[in-house]
Parts: sequence; C-alpha cells; structure tokens
Amino acid sequence: MGEDVPVRWFNFERVVEALVQQKTFYLKVSQLYNIVRKTCFIEDEAEMVALLDFYHDLGMIIWHGDTVVLQTQWLIHLFKKLITIRPFDEQNPRHAAAWNELEQTGLLSMRLVDHVFAEFLCDGQSQSDILYMMEMYGLIARFTPESAGKDSPESAGKDSPESAGKDSPAVKYFVPAQLCSCPEMRWIPHS
Repeated sequence: MGEDVPVRWFNFERVVEALVQQKTFYLKVSQLYNIVRKTCFIEDEAEMVALLDFYHDLGMIIWHGDTVVLQTQWLIHLFKKLITIRPFDEQNPRHAAAWNELEQTGLLSMRLVDHVFAEFLCDGQSQSDILYMMEMYGLIARFTPESAGKDSPESAGKDSPESAGKDSPAVKYFVPAQLCSCPEMRWIPHS
C-alpha cells in the first residue's frame, strides 16, 4: 500500500474503458503496447510490463502470455459459454454430438472449443492463452485420450492446444463441473 504510481498510468484506465466501449475486450500485448505508447506516453518496455503487472494485480485486466483481457466479465462470459451445456434448441446441429459428449462424459473436444471461441476470438494464440487460463483456474483439465497415444500418427505434433486441428482426437479437455456423480474408483486395501 502507499505505492507511488506515475500519473500517466491513469491514462491507461481511460484507454481500457474506451476500448471496452468500442467492444474490444482483448488485445495482444503488442497491439496494446502500440496504443499505450501513443496515448500514455510510455516508451520503456520495462515500464509497460510494470504497468500491466500493476493493473493485472488490481484485477482491472487479465494478462497471460501474449493476451491481455480488458474486461474480466467478458472472460467470465466466454468461460461460461464454453463449459455450460446449451439448451437443445440453442445448439448448432453440427455440434450436437460434441455438446452431448460434454454433457454425458464431461469431455470437451477441440472442435467444440473452436466453435464456441469463433464467436469471441479472432486468433489462435489468444485461444491458446485463454484455454491455459481456464486450466490455471481449474475449470478444465487437458489430457490426451489413451486411444490417441503418443506413437499414433494422428497425435504427432499435437501437444499444444493451438496445434490440435479441428478433427484432432488427440487433445481433449475434461470439465469437472459437468460431472453429475463420482467416477467409479477401484479400492485397493493396504496390507
């Protein structure tokens, strides 16, 4: 508490508010840096990092990787859209099987991720950053199903969310919030 903050940093708050009013809810760090350099007169990259850290710690923005989310409510809405089963009449028939898989097993396919994120995001890097954020917050868990083992041709080179193609069975996400009951566990007594 009681930290001194450069006055020009307060311009950053106005910049974020203006961008959100223009329906810009996230930017790449480089895009934001260009805007901040012109409007907040911050040329030093170290100061920019300090500024982003400061406002991230305050909760005004969320900065992860190469993505800066300018409105936290937008991010929460995106999370909700991805892990909440839509009513049958709101589902795109093309993705009904993926929604059913999510509802029945708690497994989220990359095909469904791509479909939902297409409404919100323009680039794959931000998608990857947001999926990683969801993992960090415990909303999803990434895994590779046994049927797509490391030695299989379809899993070659598909270890990251951005490299998993739309038809790739190699990467899926488990959504714990979709579990309606405890999974069966084998109990092994101690000797």
